[in-house]
Amino acid sequence: MDESSQKATEITDEIVEQVRQWIRDTNVDALKPFLGQLHPADVATLMSRMVRLNQNIIFDLLDPDISGDVLMELEEPHREDVVESLDAETLSQIVDQLPSDEAADLVAELDDDVARQVLESTPEESRREVEDLLRYDEDTAGGLMALEVARIHENQTVYQAQEELRAIHKEVEDIHTLFVVDDQNHLKGIINPIELILATPDTPVSQIMETDIVTVPPEMDQEEAATVAMKYDLVSMPVVDGNGVLLGRITIDDIIDVVEEEAHEDISFMAGTGDEEIAERSALKVTRERIPWLLIGLLGGLVAAYVMSHFEGSLDRVIQLAFFVPVVMGMAGNIAIQCSSIIVRGLATGDLVTATVLRQLWKEFRVALTNGIVLGAVILIAVAIWFSNWELGMVIGGTMLSVVIVATATGTLIPLILKRIGIDPAVAMGPFITTLNDIIGISIYLGFATLYYRL
Repeated sequence: MDESSQKATEITDEIVEQVRQWIRDTNVDALKPFLGQLHPADVATLMSRMVRLNQNIIFDLLDPDISGDVLMELEEPHREDVVESLDAETLSQIVDQLPSDEAADLVAELDDDVARQVLESTPEESRREVEDLLRYDEDTAGGLMALEVARIHENQTVYQAQEELRAIHKEVEDIHTLFVVDDQNHLKGIINPIELILATPDTPVSQIMETDIVTVPPEMDQEEAATVAMKYDLVSMPVVDGNGVLLGRITIDDIIDVVEEEAHEDISFMAGTGDEEIAERSALKVTRERIPWLLIGLLGGLVAAYVMSHFEGSLDRVIQLAFFVPVVMGMAGNIAIQCSSIIVRGLATGDLVTATVLRQLWKEFRVALTNGIVLGAVILIAVAIWFSNWELGMVIGGTMLSVVIVATATGTLIPLILKRIGIDPAVAMGPFITTLNDIIGISIYLGFATLYYRL
């Protein structure tokens, strides 16, 4: 289907209801042409607002040229529903139609037996491409790249390269960059298509290509690859092996997907949830995502209660101490979340590197000291006036200063330590860090109070 005939359409409630009515009336003559006018992303939006049966009806009416695009635009739970209704032969046709990276993603989501059947029915060239990509972990540059690349030879003239481009433009979607290679497929340079158009026909390609190339290896983590692409403003980034052989490319749409995915993942860690809960229909799956974090919070609460039980004597003597337990615990968690969010974001964007860690730590310490003095002074005065007890105010004010400094230290150091040992530092941004600082905060508070009143 000619993509120019498809238009972006806002899927309103009225459109959804109209489509439902056409389905109820089995009015295929109205529904099929309407679907043919929609962009694949809008068809996916429409399907996501339908019950499963209607999703399958809509998908069956799609033009084969766009069915694969629509399938990959669907959120994973909806895509799983549609895939379950398709036989291996239909899936193999979709795999053959999709770009290699999306085809590999689709096959990777299938059960092993179904995936094997699909690949057996897929034409040899597409099957080989998918199998090559499936060798790479899905969260790496290799798992992200597409094998379809606009290659031209370094010995070609501009005219020959233009002819080559005309021959391959239907096979390679969205040609942002031309990759210049030698006989062994080593990447030698890149050319902007505009430069190729403007150059004189007899000019050697080697004279107009750029040789200062930013590349990534296939084993690089996808988040790091996305950071590289954003740093150098790349819309098409080459992936090469250790010998400089061009393996594929990562395009800007994939980079955007990675950034969005990582952002969702970080937010989910902060909340202690899964990153696809909105689209997920199974309550059991959502429960499995949430319960580990809730158990961590419960365990932390039990530990905090156990710590408090050891200071029962102090609480009995000065009952007012109990009033400020929520204040201390809440402030410890807030400070830790602030610090860990800054550190995790800096690590994710590449703004925070080894050379700047000590400077960041020193800055966080100064900020913590200033905040601690201000917050400690405020609560000291408030408590002293409230209870007419300057000693109690000094205990709580001193505790606040200590808690702010310690919470800053944990919120700053834990993400760095996790990064160092190869664990996603975003783990430090949720219930884990708040629970830990609750325990530390209450220990400091009651320990400080006990020591003071014993003296």
